[in-house]
Amino acid sequence: MQEKDEMREMCIKQGYVPSTCTLAGMMIWGLVNKGEHPCDGCNANRDICKGKRKEYIHYNEQDKLFSFLDKWDEAERREREERARKYQKELDERKASHLLGYNNSIMEVRMDMVGYHKTRIEIVVKDVSNERAYVSVCETIPEMQQIVQMAFAKYRMKQVHIETNGYGQAIYDAIFQLKLPNLDIVPLSYVKMRFDY
Repeated sequence: MQEKDEMREMCIKQGYVPSTCTLAGMMIWGLVNKGEHPCDGCNANRDICKGKRKEYIHYNEQDKLFSFLDKWDEAERREREERARKYQKELDERKASHLLGYNNSIMEVRMDMVGYHKTRIEIVVKDVSNERAYVSVCETIPEMQQIVQMAFAKYRMKQVHIETNGYGQAIYDAIFQLKLPNLDIVPLSYVKMRFDY
């Protein structure tokens, strides 16, 4: 018959160790008085003694700090993943709404004078479905016509917007002469925004 260990019984009652602990009472009490947890250095079979594993025990201040920092890192990681998931969901929804619209690709052509008798013609294809814009720049109307034809064949725009202020009318006439099928040519007169109601 095993002798009763009164010191261990006292430590069990005070919650220092589980009721199935196999350590000697004096050993438990000595470790508790040193500020250590008895289960930390114990090599007993956990299936028998039911002691807590060391990684789940945080008794001194440094262990508490590391445990808090680990939880903080995990929370930040989860928050980053949630932000990335929300952004991707918004992106997918926005792209889906673009596909429902009439015009998925729109071209814009503008012409400016950049020097004495020197023109700069900018052709922009706005691919709304893929959220990209493709830009090409040239100097002459024949070059512009060629770029517009190639872009129409590649991107299948439904509309082309042309600024008709100043030199823009020549651009409008040149694109109209191309007679591209099912292309809506929209002449736009640009005016300054006004906010005086």
